[in-house]
Amino acid sequence: MDRADFDAAAYIKQVLETQSLGELLRTYNGVLTDIRALDAERKALVYDNYSKLIAATETIRKMREKMDPLNPVATTLDPAIASIYARAEAIKEELRASMPEARRREMEMGDEERVELQRRRRRKEVVLRVLETPERVRGLVSDGRGDEATKLWEGTLALLERWKERGVGGEDVQDCIDDGEAALRGEHPNEKSWSSVKGVEDLRS
Repeated sequence: MDRADFDAAAYIKQVLETQSLGELLRTYNGVLTDIRALDAERKALVYDNYSKLIAATETIRKMREKMDPLNPVATTLDPAIASIYARAEAIKEELRASMPEARRREMEMGDEERVELQRRRRRKEVVLRVLETPERVRGLVSDGRGDEATKLWEGTLALLERWKERGVGGEDVQDCIDDGEAALRGEHPNEKSWSSVKGVEDLRS
């Protein structure tokens, strides 16, 4: 498949004629795995090169600004540097157009903005884990693992109580506390449970 003269139609015909159903499934899964791996490598290369091009074009721009126009060396080098800058900008724009908008915005952020974005993501992950805890507690209680359920809920409850004291999360914090206590008693989720709210939001999205 890596050959430049690879004939996809002929390969498919040969595979269909010579392989059993089980072999076809294995071939399909193998090709699918290769495609996903190659796509991941392509994205990694695009993101890595885009970051380097952003840095390179910024360096060239600053260098041109600091060059003394009266210096003979600057006069000689400026056309060449301008050409390199233009080419780097063109390549950067090509890569930029091929990237998802959210990823592109993140790549173009400054260091402080990127750190803040990562901080917000970590906070969101913590909140989601907390909101999903009552349902995990229900699963443990249902499996007869009450001690594990209690231990899991006690740690989460302590965090929720701290949030409540600080006024973080509003009514959702108390709803989660009530849901977790109900889960520990083996009760089913209600309309305020995260599993119910999330299900409704998924249907709307």
